Amino acid sequence: MIEKHVAQLHQFLRELASRWKKPLKLILTGAWASASWGYVRATQDVDFEVSGLAATEAEAFDTVARAAGEAAGLAVQYSTNIDRWSSIVLLDYREHTKRWKRIGTLDVHVLDVRHWSIGKLNRYIDRDIQDLIEAFRRLKPDPVTLAQFWRKAIANSPASTQQWQTKQQALSFFRQHGQQVWGERLPLKQIEQVFQ
Repeated sequence: MIEKHVAQLHQFLRELASRWKKPLKLILTGAWASASWGYVRATQDVDFEVSGLAATEAEAFDTVARAAGEAAGLAVQYSTNIDRWSSIVLLDYREHTKRWKRIGTLDVHVLDVRHWSIGKLNRYIDRDIQDLIEAFRRLKPDPVTLAQFWRKAIANSPASTQQWQTKQQALSFFRQHGQQVWGERLPLKQIEQVFQ
């Protein structure tokens, strides 16, 4: 089952590369970013940022991307600025990606786990919480540094009620799931001080 989903992503990228011949950079986020870290779960869509696209090419690319998604059996969600998808800013996310592969003229990157986690934290439904747990269990980012990073993203976001809500969700994640990810030595008091 998992192999089928990975094959779908590869098919989408091949289909997109065969239909679009100009150089583009894609930054994968969502479930496909976590798949590159070893956590693959079933998903029926592909989320990414695209750069290198001229404004006059937007409509043509949309048609091509949708056709590639249909051929692969995946819904396509993309933007030229994925920072707009979250009310909490992704900070300097474009400087924190890793090349995953090249397919034709497509340069496919994956978003860094800390920047990726902001969107998950901001939405914070059950699936997002599980994604955070699984990604962090594999990559083991330093929890205090992660808390400081989340606090910075919250503080640098436009003023809204979502800032307070996301702060509470961050604290809830560390309190309820922190030991599952980092073990009993999780410095919870130090993390809580970060958000005070």
